[in-house]
Amino acid sequence: TALDIRERLLGEGHVDTTATRHCMGDVLFKQNIYSTSRQGGAALPRVSALVWSGSGIPELSCHCCITGSLLSVALTTNADDELVVAVSTTLDHQVSSELVVAVSTMLDHQGKYKPALEQFTEALECETAGEGIDHPEIIASTTLKIGDVYKAQKKFKEAMVEYEKANEILKKRGGDVSAEVADANQRIAAVYKVQKKYRDALVGYELSLDIRRKVFGEEHIDTVETVEIIGDVYERQGKYPEALTQYQQVVEIRRKILEQYDPLIAVGLQNVGRMLEVQKQYDDAMKCFLEAVKVSQWAFGADHENVAVAIQLVGGVHEKRPGEISKALLQFKRALKILKRSVPKDHPEMAVVNKRITDCTKSLKQAIMKNIQKAK
Repeated sequence: TALDIRERLLGEGHVDTTATRHCMGDVLFKQNIYSTSRQGGAALPRVSALVWSGSGIPELSCHCCITGSLLSVALTTNADDELVVAVSTTLDHQVSSELVVAVSTMLDHQGKYKPALEQFTEALECETAGEGIDHPEIIASTTLKIGDVYKAQKKFKEAMVEYEKANEILKKRGGDVSAEVADANQRIAAVYKVQKKYRDALVGYELSLDIRRKVFGEEHIDTVETVEIIGDVYERQGKYPEALTQYQQVVEIRRKILEQYDPLIAVGLQNVGRMLEVQKQYDDAMKCFLEAVKVSQWAFGADHENVAVAIQLVGGVHEKRPGEISKALLQFKRALKILKRSVPKDHPEMAVVNKRITDCTKSLKQAIMKNIQKAK
């Protein structure tokens, strides 16, 4: 709708019109609709070039259009290096680094870590080159991305060096309390978490949480995200009461700041329910799971894999309660029907629910046999 209006009011060649096309291409790309996403970005190089030729230094919107157009095309071609070289030779350091970062991010997402690392390093050189050029926030951002590439390769020491470096740059720029510093600390904590160094991870996440509370307040989506991650760390440690407390806070805050049937509320309810279930508080767990099913149905519709997952959790509680195997089986079969309508046959969740149906069927037969023997 926005594209149609902008084309009529501003024309196809307007930067705002092409920016909308880029947004469409990006959305389509995230759905793996590559050919269409390329079409969405195809008009951008031509229009961006026109804007470029009409001014000495392009505006930031033009930078974004050029970056977005190249990224849209690069995502569907093998011309990554050519794209970077062709543009970086003609633009100033700041714009060139933006383009290199865009393509580098794409390479990273494709698992092409070596070329991604090379491109991020080139971007960093562009950002730090030139007399009087000082963009610490951009330098820190690229440094963090270099750390991300190392982390993806499980090179945790190298990742930590980059994250710490970026953190120091950000603190020098804006002090110890900023959203960027909180993000850097979360990355550091994530490295500890993936190595199962949970005590160190908690220190980093708690520091990030403290900063986010000061910057955003208690009732903010970023703040509550950190609370949820802390709950996950406690859960991984087997500290279920502590995890439960964190997850309950998440649900409480999300109910205040999100819509009634937001999917994130369903996720929070499932986390709370799982912690109650593992502590054998089955009645309370069941209430959480049933509400999660309701929220998921409203958010996604009845035939969605997330609904099937929530229904499986309901079945899991029935499975653990004495004498409720038949109820569990009913829920698992219900989940299977939804999955058959919503996901491919080779989807991992299909194997999970089929196994649960098999196990329940076996348990039910054993229970019947025991009752028959008792009757004899």
